[in-house]
Amino acid sequence: MSIPAKNDIIINPKTNRPLRVGGRTWRNLVKEGLISGHYTDPKKLAPLPDNPEEVEEEIKRINKTLPKGTQAVRGRGKYKGQIITRNKQPDTEDVRKYTSKMASKVFSENIEALQNSDDIEAELERLILQEMAKGMKSKPKPKIKEETYILEEPHYEEEEEEEEEEEEEETFFGDGDIDYFEDE
Repeated sequence: MSIPAKNDIIINPKTNRPLRVGGRTWRNLVKEGLISGHYTDPKKLAPLPDNPEEVEEEIKRINKTLPKGTQAVRGRGKYKGQIITRNKQPDTEDVRKYTSKMASKVFSENIEALQNSDDIEAELERLILQEMAKGMKSKPKPKIKEETYILEEPHYEEEEEEEEEEEEEETFFGDGDIDYFEDE
C-alpha cells in the first residue's frame, strides 16, 4: 500500500467521508491512531535545551540557517518547550542593502541605455523597480477577452403601430352583442 501524499483525498474511517491528507481532521485521526501516517509540524525546529544559558546560543545558531523573513523564537502555548519559526519584517538595514545591490546591478547592466535616455532618473527608477519585482512571486493576470458589440438603431414602422392600437381599442370597447350595463 502506498503512502498518500499531502493534499491527497482519503476516506475517513469514522464517517466514511472524504478528507484531505495533511488537514486538521487527518492530523487528529493520526494522533488517535486510526490512520497510519506521520505528521511533523513545520514550525517546530528543535526542543529547548535543558540549560537556560544555551537557549540563546541555540536560537542564534538556528537563525543562521533560516531563510530571510523568518527567525527562531521560544515557543509559547502549545509550542512551549520548543524552538519554532516566526515570520518577521526585514530590517531597514537589510532593505537598504538589497536596494543598493539591485541599483548597482541595474546600472551596470544598462549603462548604454541610460546614457541615451532623456530622463535618466525616471528610467533608472523604472529599471530598478522592474528588477526588484522579478524576485516577487505573483500570479499572472488573467487575459480578458475583449468582445466588440455593434449598436444598431431600432427600426420602427409608425403606420403599423397606429393601426394595431386602433384594433386593440375596438376589441376592448367594441360594439359586441353583450351589454354589461343593461341592469342600470
